Amino acid sequence: MATKDHTDEKEISQASSNEIMTIRIAIRPGTQKDIPDIVKVCASSIQEGEDIGFGGPVEQSQFGNVVNLLGAWREPNRVGLKEVFVAEVDGRLVGCVSIEERAKEIELIDIDVVRDYQGQGIGSRIVQFVEGQARKRRQ
Repeated sequence: MATKDHTDEKEISQASSNEIMTIRIAIRPGTQKDIPDIVKVCASSIQEGEDIGFGGPVEQSQFGNVVNLLGAWREPNRVGLKEVFVAEVDGRLVGCVSIEERAKEIELIDIDVVRDYQGQGIGSRIVQFVEGQARKRRQ
């Protein structure tokens, strides 16, 4: 199913040492221009060795290097059967997710958030976005 070109934005407030910090997370369909940043996000979302048992090292996956991802990319935001969405904070790509439609359901295939941005609610916001996509498509 083609994805409308839209951006889903939400602010998340966090309390930290008597300070309240608000971050604005924008989630939108990935584009071919995002490929270098998507590869960086995927490579920097886990520590070395954390991918053992999950299909092999990141660098061997389609999302593991720019050449592989560029070769697999199909407009508007597809890699094979997967749709790719990205999350931005202050214009910086800090997360990505791939989903796949299966019958009347959406499966979250992969989610990555840059390690420096983990623990700030970005992954949770991406999951909420995917859940919203599932509800929209079910109608």
